[in-house]
Amino acid sequence: MWSQLPPELKLAVADACLPLDAVKALASIDRATYNACLPATFRNVRLYDYKGLQAFLQNVPSEYVRYIHRLDLCIEDKSGSETVETKTKTVTALLASCICLKELTLRLEGSLHHSLTACFRDLTDITRLTITNCSDENDRPLSERFVVSVCASLPSLEHISLDRITRSVLHAPELHGQYPYIPLVRNDDTIPNHPALGSALSLPSLLSIPTLKSLCIRDTHLGDPLWETSPVKCQLQKLDLGAYSGCDEDFNRVCTERIMSALSAGRTTSSLVSLSLTTSLSSLISTPPPTTRLSAPVAVTTAKPQQTVSKYHLPSLRKLQLSPFFPIDSVVDTMTHLASSPIERVEMQCYEDDVVDVCERLEEFIALRMDKGRNADDDDDNSAKRVRGFFENLQRIDLVAVRDQDGTSLGSAIDDEAIKKLQRTCREAKLLSSVSKAKFSRDLVGLDLELLDQREQVYAPTNATAGRWADGRVRSNTI
Repeated sequence: MWSQLPPELKLAVADACLPLDAVKALASIDRATYNACLPATFRNVRLYDYKGLQAFLQNVPSEYVRYIHRLDLCIEDKSGSETVETKTKTVTALLASCICLKELTLRLEGSLHHSLTACFRDLTDITRLTITNCSDENDRPLSERFVVSVCASLPSLEHISLDRITRSVLHAPELHGQYPYIPLVRNDDTIPNHPALGSALSLPSLLSIPTLKSLCIRDTHLGDPLWETSPVKCQLQKLDLGAYSGCDEDFNRVCTERIMSALSAGRTTSSLVSLSLTTSLSSLISTPPPTTRLSAPVAVTTAKPQQTVSKYHLPSLRKLQLSPFFPIDSVVDTMTHLASSPIERVEMQCYEDDVVDVCERLEEFIALRMDKGRNADDDDDNSAKRVRGFFENLQRIDLVAVRDQDGTSLGSAIDDEAIKKLQRTCREAKLLSSVSKAKFSRDLVGLDLELLDQREQVYAPTNATAGRWADGRVRSNTI
């Protein structure tokens, strides 16, 4: 009966109905079924290291590569014997054949040769790009010029996620020789000008990519003053900003504020729908100091939340997410500074040992919101009309408790009581709420669960015999 089905139906069954293990088993029935299972088998591919990449190219027929839609590529070379030029040629050989690629994750050991950017111009279907530096940036920095050139070369790119990108001395000469030491990339002036961006290959130029909708930058120095003046040519809907571990909290905060002010309504037509923060926001938009000295003073205006006027007007903002690294004592102030935005959902992530403190801060915010509403009802002057809009669209507050990196759980009866009290407060304020737990992950913030696909083809020497598929099939049995 199965053999009599048309190829289109076989393809539909393999593509949408079966997990990867079942697809592999189904492919062993006959040659026609094997061909029908190829798109599902190779749709999602993860290569764990450079040795796995080499094995994949040696053992997988090149015509199968066109079926890859999602590629997670790590080129970590544990032997340390491969040159940058050799790695670049190997990666280029794979990407040049991925003509249907839609999502790409690159886990690099510093920058590759700039010749790699040429192949990205032909990858017209890629909408999501993640670039991470797996190495210490002091030893193998990943140049911002290389990364921006790659991003700008993808004609359909909508979502960018960057981690541990290093500033270039060409764009940050003021950091050279300053204390504390900030790693800088040198000798990246060989990267040619981009057809659209020219020589402006610093991180702020990412906002000039017209197709960009989502931007995530973590553990990266964001002190470039051009964030404040670079043209915003995209309709950015999602922004996720992390903190740079080499700078203090005040400097990271001021850098975040500068980017926020650039995206606020007034300077540009703000389209931001989702915002994720690791640093707090103050009531004063100030300019960061020219260097990243930890001792450098930062001007901050202190005021009670009730007296603060929001400086960030984001008329489309619907979701606010605070990461586990967010300073707990700044929760109320930061949320107050975003009060003019129509936020409907707040998600607070915290480590398990901070649950009690976070619950208390969220209760303070809810009490402030209710107090603003009562004052607005009792007073009809202009001031009352302004506070009536204080988070008036808020519908739910979610709490995500994150386990430490060692996986140990610190939950206690005290935490449970604090959570129950928070949920009671939410009910009294007519707000929905949920509490969930998650394991530590660098990708926790901004994770789009609806985009995850568990069917993933893994090909690496660590889990397959050299020259064989993970199920044992040798290449001689393939087409």
